[in-house]
Amino acid sequence: MRGRVGQALTVIALVSSGSHPALAIPSPDLVVGSLLSVSQLVALASAFLGGGGALYATARARRDGLRVVSRGFVTGTVVLLVLFCGSVALNVYQHLQQSSERQARLEETLSRPSRTPGSLHGEQEEVKELSYPQQMRQPNGITTAQADALLKAEMAGSGGNVVFLDVRERAEREMGTLPGATFLRYPDMAASPIELGNRKVIAFCHNGDRSHELCEALRRQGIDCKFIVGGVAKWVAEDRAMEGAGGGTRDRLRAIPHYPNDRALLDTPEVRRLVAKEKATFVDVRYPAEFKAHGHLPDAINFPIQRIPTAELSKAIAEIPNRPIVLPCYDRRSCFFAEVAGLELTRAGHDVRGRYTQPWTYFVRGGRPPHEEDWIAQNNQSIWGKMAGYLAGVMAAVSPWLGVVGAIVVLAVISRLLVLPFTVKAERDQIRSRAAAGELDAIKARLRDDPARRTRAIRAFYKRHGLTPGRNLLVLVFLPIMAVAVMAVQELSAQARQGFLWLPDLAVRDPLRILPFVFAALITFYVDLAFVRTGWQRLLVWVGAFPLFAATGSLFAAGVDVYLVASAALLIVQRV
Repeated sequence: MRGRVGQALTVIALVSSGSHPALAIPSPDLVVGSLLSVSQLVALASAFLGGGGALYATARARRDGLRVVSRGFVTGTVVLLVLFCGSVALNVYQHLQQSSERQARLEETLSRPSRTPGSLHGEQEEVKELSYPQQMRQPNGITTAQADALLKAEMAGSGGNVVFLDVRERAEREMGTLPGATFLRYPDMAASPIELGNRKVIAFCHNGDRSHELCEALRRQGIDCKFIVGGVAKWVAEDRAMEGAGGGTRDRLRAIPHYPNDRALLDTPEVRRLVAKEKATFVDVRYPAEFKAHGHLPDAINFPIQRIPTAELSKAIAEIPNRPIVLPCYDRRSCFFAEVAGLELTRAGHDVRGRYTQPWTYFVRGGRPPHEEDWIAQNNQSIWGKMAGYLAGVMAAVSPWLGVVGAIVVLAVISRLLVLPFTVKAERDQIRSRAAAGELDAIKARLRDDPARRTRAIRAFYKRHGLTPGRNLLVLVFLPIMAVAVMAVQELSAQARQGFLWLPDLAVRDPLRILPFVFAALITFYVDLAFVRTGWQRLLVWVGAFPLFAATGSLFAAGVDVYLVASAALLIVQRV
């Protein structure tokens, strides 16, 4: 039993070792000749399975005392595998390190202090963010404890003529508010029908800034107004009473309802691609004065949601072009309101791709003459990229007749046919070896005490049944071809930008994750057919390999997943 479990664990390790490099997506290049983009080797798992079977058979033969291949060949293979695993580990480490640094850089803007001009419509003063200590020194500020006492008294009917005013955005309000509070967006105050003249106003917002500004404006009108120092953020942190559907489910102090790409932070290369290939629109939520005085991105639309009254919001949204939207933000205030604007725009049917937190790094490059651009593009492309480009061009030429998905499936068939003689031989060896296992066991039992005769008998057994596990490793020579095929599928998907069935775009990931799970099920089933002999092995393979393959498939674009599913299906057809 231990031997069988060990073999199953070996198989899982072999087939799963290719899943980690997939983290190197989204910029695969030199798959062969450079392991900086080992991600493409995951797409070649089908090619590895034939070689994996050969290694498995070789290991069994060595254990039985048969030298199937030379010692130098085995040593070289082991060294190459060690180097490969080391390269994979280094690639994963470098990717994780770079991803961590990139994410930290993009998140810096989310906490960058704001010095933003603003106020209620018609006011001219400049409003600056107040720190918590500064808020504590304001004469019209009250603590959360004082506000809580007033709220409890009001709910008990002994609080006097007090109104708690929630001046946040609708998105914030949906995640919960103070019990009994009146909701009135900050920009709606000027035209509000709510009578405040004879009432004591307790205003609150997220952190106290907007409510402080509101109280200053109301004070000049002779209205008694206090703001809660620290706002809802401090109220929630102290676990005080909240009401509303989201009050108990928030995962951040400043939470709003989730929507697609609400956490997506875009970097300059991504934004350039969106603008160049998808004609993305910049929607800038800063105040108009800052939008004009401090500059903005090319053709950006000013959409200061924190200044637009609710009655005018739908009209302002309708004026935004129906193209992918990028939300540039420059500090924590504009980044938050960009997130709020993203929710409103998404609900109105717009395609919001995320917030752009490095807008100062964006510039419009000066144009070069077309011949220079073509020359630079050609010289910067690797040989594998050129081959993939040619192959993608051929696929694009036949796609009007076959469709993009049809062209991808045909490529999967052709690439499978290229390695078919080698993979079929490897699989036949596995099947014959399994069928003749009883004969081999009998030889080992009969000649247990005579190693020399046993070695000759086993060698004759392999020759008689035509088993050549060492030769089966030649399938690895076709890895570059398979890599080029995967790169071509990626390029074709990016060029075509077509959908298929439930897939909105073959160049992006499957939103329902159906294809990754189908791919994982097919490949794991193939591993089951090829290697599993006991119930414990089957359990280990499905528990270990299936999640890894599903996670790997989820990292690829839908077009590549179609290729992987087709290849995996052909593997099973070939096997059965």
